Amino acid sequence: MEKMQAVLLDLNEAIQHPDITVFNTGLSFGPFIEFLQKSMEDANPVQAAICRPALELFSKYPALAGELPITDVLSYPDILEQVHALLTPVVSAGKDDIWALCLPASPYIFYGTAPFYDLVSDVCTGKIKDNLLSYSTEVWKEKRLTNIYAAILQKLYGFTMNRKEIVHEITDEQTGLTSYYRFNFDTRFFTIKSDIDLPEITIELLQEQLAQQVSPVHILESILPLHHFSFEGFSIITLTDITTEYTLNQLRQVSMPQEGCPDKGYGSHIERSLKTIAGSNDVHFGLLPFLRINDKIVFNHNISFQSLLIRMGKKQNLEEALFLHFAEHYMQHPRLFFYRSLSAGGNSNNLLEQLLIKEGIASYVAVPLYAREQVVGVMEIYASAPGIIDEKMLAKLNVAEPLLAQLMQYTVESVKEEIGHVINEKFTPLQQSVLWKFKEAAWQYISSEHTDAGRTLPPIVFENVFPLYGAIDVRNSTIERNNALKADLAAHAAVLMDTLAPLKQYADPQSFDKIKGRFDEWSDIIEYKISPYQSFRVEDYLYKEVVPFLLSIRQQHPGTATVINNYLQAIDGKSGITWSNRRNMETSLQLINSSVGESLDRFNRHLQESFPCYFEKFRTDGVEYDVYAGSSITPGMALTRDILTDMRKKQLSVMALIGREAKELLPQLSVPLETTQLIFVHSTPIDIAFRADERRFDVEGGYNIRYQVVKKRIDKAFIKNSSQRLTQPGTIAIVYFEKQDVDDYLDALPALQEAQVLTPDVEWLELEDLQGVSGLKALRLFIKE
Repeated sequence: MEKMQAVLLDLNEAIQHPDITVFNTGLSFGPFIEFLQKSMEDANPVQAAICRPALELFSKYPALAGELPITDVLSYPDILEQVHALLTPVVSAGKDDIWALCLPASPYIFYGTAPFYDLVSDVCTGKIKDNLLSYSTEVWKEKRLTNIYAAILQKLYGFTMNRKEIVHEITDEQTGLTSYYRFNFDTRFFTIKSDIDLPEITIELLQEQLAQQVSPVHILESILPLHHFSFEGFSIITLTDITTEYTLNQLRQVSMPQEGCPDKGYGSHIERSLKTIAGSNDVHFGLLPFLRINDKIVFNHNISFQSLLIRMGKKQNLEEALFLHFAEHYMQHPRLFFYRSLSAGGNSNNLLEQLLIKEGIASYVAVPLYAREQVVGVMEIYASAPGIIDEKMLAKLNVAEPLLAQLMQYTVESVKEEIGHVINEKFTPLQQSVLWKFKEAAWQYISSEHTDAGRTLPPIVFENVFPLYGAIDVRNSTIERNNALKADLAAHAAVLMDTLAPLKQYADPQSFDKIKGRFDEWSDIIEYKISPYQSFRVEDYLYKEVVPFLLSIRQQHPGTATVINNYLQAIDGKSGITWSNRRNMETSLQLINSSVGESLDRFNRHLQESFPCYFEKFRTDGVEYDVYAGSSITPGMALTRDILTDMRKKQLSVMALIGREAKELLPQLSVPLETTQLIFVHSTPIDIAFRADERRFDVEGGYNIRYQVVKKRIDKAFIKNSSQRLTQPGTIAIVYFEKQDVDDYLDALPALQEAQVLTPDVEWLELEDLQGVSGLKALRLFIKE
């Protein structure tokens, strides 16, 4: 049987807070004797046989049933041993049985197990260890009073209030590790008396008071002052080792960083927690999340937590490709690496062993961490001395693995989120076909060791890509837009004339003449030809001079409201008659562009299915689009001649369908707008680069600029030796330099002609020289009505 001790210890001396409770507490075994008597009456024969000898022993000392000076209790060792025997299991935990008797509701110890005294007192001096509880005065008061009032409410009122957990922490002077123990108080063996009539207390009353208070303790202190209560009997204190549980809770609280790349102190905090769980200060820990960018694993100091693998790779100047190969292999075949003892004199061919020995590591373990059945990282455990890490330590650390895996998963997701933020902020919302390239650039950006001010975005360049360009233009859209503007301004002038006539009698003559004079000037201009600049000026006059003039009249003469309100309604952009022609124009344009956009979206989907490529369209009065395809955009796939031919055939087909659909829309258009279709064939590959300032792709290099120049000017091209524009409604114009450039489109003709999409007519044309461009030819096809 373990050795028991009867030593008086006042734990309040080490708590380092002033006495916060004022109540009478006295030692008595009376409540315990009553408990035994009741237990014997209600118990089965076996239990009765256990209680009977104890009661016979207590009957020899009648004084124990009353209040007893605490110093006198040391004179009854047989009684104390009997209490311990009755209240602890027959087969106790031995050295782990941390048990003691104390005054009721007070940590004044008078008897306990050797492990208890060893834990709370110094072996040499016998005095209480310093600062057993690392709580502030406010927190300690809250915990202490809550537990005392919980006992009062339970024993005197019959309902329960949640108790506060009290945790004792002790630091080993040799290892520096901290252990945590939970104080458990058994309140069965003391009674509580009050020298006043107890006030009525209900849960409803407490709830009502709590609506105005933060803590129930503050309410109870005013309703039930402690100096009116006395406690008689004894309490039992047991200490439960919760080091692992407590440390896991601490780890759980810190395992969700606000950023994917926490500071250096973060990893140290995690390591301290893991050392505590492992029970050794001689081991070190590293965490390495597995981050994949474009299905390739990447490593960086910023997202690892003191990773030994990362440190060794950098220190030994290990080739990145070799290091990543090792990591890829580990992810495919994750397993526990356990090197109990590594010897510097060995001749191992294993790369990892060689690196560990060079680093002075004599014991090493790599534990794969799983989240959702996927490996998300590695926990490294290592020591400079052999044999430090064993199976028992690994078993202790098993409980932390789910939390660490959660941390690795969160870290990876945080970095991916940051990469997405960089892409959206520094680039633009991107298509799937090129997103991988921007992920790589964003990763290089955020993993740079430079500060934010020194970071630079790596260039985004795709080399040797084949372009496909097309444009669907609304013919004479500028003329039609000007006609609509002129018609609306004429309508506006007519409405304004009808409005001003009856208002002359109400207006200031000078102001009215000024407004009317300006109106007459603009009416003459509107009736004939009006330039864009003049249209801005007339609208500026109408809305900045005429409208305020009319509003001032309406305010001064309410009787004019009907006339002026009719005018304001007429000039409303959404519904007024003075905007009807422009609205009709915009509605017609929107119908055409919507139809074209849907067709191009289908075209894009078909292209992506055959070969992922970059597709971009631009909205003007019509729609332009660029397609770039090549192996640099789609790594691992070769852009064969057959694939490129198929893409060009798809392009011709969609342009023919767009032209036909535009014709079919004519009956639905308020303004009869027609479209022209244009394709430019560039037979050689080009390079494109992302322009961060414009957030779009553009051609790269002097030679490739020629492609961009031609593309921007051919829509205005004329047929050589004629005054006819190349692009015409109901046709598809294909511009090229050499005849073989259009072979793919010619191969697609028979099928489209047989399908009654194109007519059999084909025109071979030469084009007038453009500025800086000569030698252009064109093929003009006709869309069947």
